[in-house]
Amino acid sequence: MMDIERVNGYSDPRFPQEVLHQHGAFLADGVPWAFRVVSDRGAVVTTAQPITPEALAEQVWEALNPENKVSLFVRFVDLADGSHRDVIRNRYE
Repeated sequence: MMDIERVNGYSDPRFPQEVLHQHGAFLADGVPWAFRVVSDRGAVVTTAQPITPEALAEQVWEALNPENKVSLFVRFVDLADGSHRDVIRNRYE
């Protein structure tokens, strides 16, 4: 299980101001993770930690409140070539 800590405050050089103002800055096992909300249906997640889409989906899924989790969609986009991989988790599968 990861140790996750929310970064509270508006001045932390590890994160963009937009992420700090959206309260989307976290440290997971000491590694910065930035969640930038881009719409009411999605967020862009950036981190220096190498991670597969499957591992990210699993970590997010396990962190959700069990009473509220129904489904999760993760799209991993390779910024170098634009290719993507999708992962879908569903409570009822």
